[in-house]
Amino acid sequence: PAPLPSGTVVGGYTVVKKLAAGGFGVVYLAQGDGDHLVAIKEYLPAGLALRGADAATIEARGEHQAVFNTGMNCFFDEGRLLAGIDHPNVVRVSNFFRANGTAYLVMRYEEGETLKDHARRLLERGETLVVLGDAPVLPDGVSARVNFLGANRLIAGGALRMAQRT
Repeated sequence: PAPLPSGTVVGGYTVVKKLAAGGFGVVYLAQGDGDHLVAIKEYLPAGLALRGADAATIEARGEHQAVFNTGMNCFFDEGRLLAGIDHPNVVRVSNFFRANGTAYLVMRYEEGETLKDHARRLLERGETLVVLGDAPVLPDGVSARVNFLGANRLIAGGALRMAQRT
């Protein structure tokens, strides 16, 4: 689905540009009060919903309405959970809201390379990557949701996972 156009205002934030997109949504760079930059994650699952004619509203496809609603509720609950976490390794969700027929998470904007690019660079240098649990290191779409920021800090979306070097 098409991303929100630059200049669109959603929840009091002005979209600057699309940062990434994956199977469950789009992440935008946006401007809050003054020059304060944030990252906004929009719930927009591919195959279940489309952007409306007004370029802002999300419309679930009729036969997928129930699945879309369930996913949106889970996404919103994720925002509520993440907003309550204050840990130096997790970028804090500062706001979460519903608008345009979908849900949004607002996080502090952090610059950094994607985990996928960081892992590729490590592999090119011959370094070993560690897999935590049974999750693959680079599942599809992870670069849209996880950025490596150096030291022990990760931005995580989707399923909250926190990795810390010991």
